[in-house]
Amino acid sequence: MRTRSRQNGFTLVELLTAIAVVAVLGAILVPVLSSSRTKTELVQSTSNVRQIGVAALTFAQDNDGELPVWHDYRDGIQQYWWQILRPYAGSDNNIFGSPAHEEFDPTNDGTVAATISYGWNYVVMGRHKGDSAFDGDHVGTQWLYPNPSETLVLTDGPKTDSWGYIDHTGHSADPERYDGKTVALFLDGRAEVKPVETFLVEDPYFLSPKDLPGSN
Repeated sequence: MRTRSRQNGFTLVELLTAIAVVAVLGAILVPVLSSSRTKTELVQSTSNVRQIGVAALTFAQDNDGELPVWHDYRDGIQQYWWQILRPYAGSDNNIFGSPAHEEFDPTNDGTVAATISYGWNYVVMGRHKGDSAFDGDHVGTQWLYPNPSETLVLTDGPKTDSWGYIDHTGHSADPERYDGKTVALFLDGRAEVKPVETFLVEDPYFLSPKDLPGSN
């Protein structure tokens, strides 16, 4: 007795099974790939921050130990810290952008100011210089900081409206950028990955130089 040969193609059950398998594999692979991408971007961001640290220390060597403040207005020329360091860090603005920060726009100085990925610790390093409205602000010089390895210079900044500074009162690193982590730059030039919440308190990372541990 001749039996009917099976027609080519999948049955509905087989098709549904295949779809279910693909869905399960996707659910497994997507988080893995996302985690791998985050780690890669974090490594690149750490490299950027380390280069910014080298630029800052090189600038200090050329300027009798003086470090950039957040906003320098001497001689009537307005410059932010990243503009001051740019000649030491490269010829363009890309070094100041985190690879995971899609809002960063390196097109020109105006867009960089509003979207820069990293924030200068102006509480410690100094906020203004040369602006008559802020005569009381200090200028950071290396001798002001007795413990460079514990002196916070920079971390990732907020997602939007960054303006290149950080503090502990809400203008801090975006916790979603690297799954609750941020890259921190210390005055000894070290770039280190830390939990974002590490820098949400004033003591010890957001004290003025005179209040820093070990200062005279």
